[in-house]
Amino acid sequence: MCIKTLYEKWNQKKKDWDRIQCLLRKLALAHKQLRMYKEFWDNVSEAMLLVRIEDGQILDANPAACSLYGYSKDDILKITMKELTVDPKSTRNVANEKIEYVPLRYHLNHDGTTIPITATITYFNDEGIDVAACIIRPLHTYDGVDRRHESV
Repeated sequence: MCIKTLYEKWNQKKKDWDRIQCLLRKLALAHKQLRMYKEFWDNVSEAMLLVRIEDGQILDANPAACSLYGYSKDDILKITMKELTVDPKSTRNVANEKIEYVPLRYHLNHDGTTIPITATITYFNDEGIDVAACIIRPLHTYDGVDRRHESV
């Protein structure tokens, strides 16, 4: 084998190695971003749900949502928004019309207790699936202060 051929092979392997290193850096960055997202999702105090608009299926729920509604993570992912709301028709209209702020809605927790809530919703498409990202606040804690024990 001549020196030129060896140099060309070495040069190609170096280019391959450089591409691999670039991909590894991108992978490390994506892993860091995913870790940061998960940290945020798991620790934010507001209840957050990701809901498939087509059928209302809950795709993801953070721990605050599980706590608010009284479901385990596994169980809340088996239900739809229809099962969390007192008025499924109005909830469906919110999604169909892509309403971004709902000042008052009544939801139900796992034991049937009615929860007055307010919701902020962002809509996006994830690989052909329309999704609603919902931030849900029970009205007794809307401004971050629990007011259940205050006199009216």
